Amino acid sequence: MTLGVVILLAIAAVVVVTARLAAASRRPLSGQLPAAGYEYLLALITSSNCFACKHPELPTAVGEIREALSSDARLVAQSVRTIAGIINTDPTDGMRFISEFGRFDEYSFGGNWENSVARHFLSRPEVRRAGTPTLVIARRAVELGPDRVMRLSPDTVLVALIGLESIRQFASDLRSRWAFPRILGSSADTSLASPRVP
Repeated sequence: MTLGVVILLAIAAVVVVTARLAAASRRPLSGQLPAAGYEYLLALITSSNCFACKHPELPTAVGEIREALSSDARLVAQSVRTIAGIINTDPTDGMRFISEFGRFDEYSFGGNWENSVARHFLSRPEVRRAGTPTLVIARRAVELGPDRVMRLSPDTVLVALIGLESIRQFASDLRSRWAFPRILGSSADTSLASPRVP
């Protein structure tokens, strides 16, 4: 190879790496907040004392929904935060049980129906009833002010799935959707405009 070819290849490699780093910096990963935009929440409320929560297909269905939401959010350069509310009365049992569902960004263990995650999401009028397992997808506006203080709007429930069959059916429906976004379609405002936080 001549020196000129080597230099051209080196320049091309630098351009490709720079473009990839720039693209990655515009797309928040799970748990990272954009300076302004939306954060999508996926909250699972479950218990090892619940027969339906122990169904072997539930962790797979939750994983498929989580992956679809993450893919959709990346398309619009927004972040996803995953939350697990495990309402076991004994938090130790809940810790062992939730590991079957993979990693979450945030956990709330114990407290039975007084669990903070369960109370926050199950008391919402959009959810309408309490039960396990429940999977909620919500959205909230995020703004990082000039003072570097993060402001969050109240979250808005986009999807509430109560019970094993609802979650399994939603995951099954996602498998048949090839167009993107699969979850954040017309039911959610996926505009890149910066929302205002009250």
